[in-house]
Amino acid sequence: MLDLGCGAGSCALLLTHRAATAVGTDVNARAIVLSRINAAMNEIGNVSFREGDLFAPVTGEQFDLIVSQPPWFAKPTDVDDRVYLFGGSRGDEISLRILRELPPYLNARGRAMLLVEWPVINGDPIEDRVADAVTQDDCNVLLLRFPPKELDDYCTRYAALENPRLGPDFERAVVHRREHLEKLGICGTMIALVVIQRNPDGLEWAGSVDVHAADTDWITAARIDRMIAARDLLAGRRARCSRGNTNSAIRRRPRSRRDFRMRLWWAMYSSGRAPSCC
Repeated sequence: MLDLGCGAGSCALLLTHRAATAVGTDVNARAIVLSRINAAMNEIGNVSFREGDLFAPVTGEQFDLIVSQPPWFAKPTDVDDRVYLFGGSRGDEISLRILRELPPYLNARGRAMLLVEWPVINGDPIEDRVADAVTQDDCNVLLLRFPPKELDDYCTRYAALENPRLGPDFERAVVHRREHLEKLGICGTMIALVVIQRNPDGLEWAGSVDVHAADTDWITAARIDRMIAARDLLAGRRARCSRGNTNSAIRRRPRSRRDFRMRLWWAMYSSGRAPSCC
């Protein structure tokens, strides 16, 4: 497995018991040192950490699982850069770059999971951004959307990181951050888990699930497995119908932005029932 932008190595270290080998990459040399220290202190030997920009340290390699929680704060032009914090001017630039570059690093049935706080922009849905970034035919995308947050919440959280005592500096930072976001047309934020599943069998789909605030604890690997399996099943049925009376190969249906428009309620899954419409 690969922990992309590993920081202190938390995800890589936590998942070593599920993987034969784990790799963590980070552009920050200090993060790599800390990751190696954490691995040594916890006596974990099946993990390695490599310094470099995103996938550069693992060029030519493939993984069964890739996880990442990239930096997502929006960076005003007059603020010093911090690679561990800022994801670009809007905040989602690094996340979209990862999605564009990721598919070749997944094994034939590999899976990637990215946890991102997306800027909410009127006229530019998150589903469209993800669909434009992930264009490889054998990569299916499941988007788990958490309840949106207001812009004030986002701005105060960021300002509090640098001004924990609050006060006038905190107030100025909040106003400055909000003005920057409003100029970009950002009206809020939304955390979403992007799951990319490679499927070499021609079963193509894309879906989005709205997760209610009360049901966030129900997101588990087993439930994600069930959601993916349900969509594979429906995609297989569509493929069989498209064959007609011949034995020709499955005719591939291009994935479009419209595929993301389906909305499913998490309550269906939290009850343990696989909905017939998933």
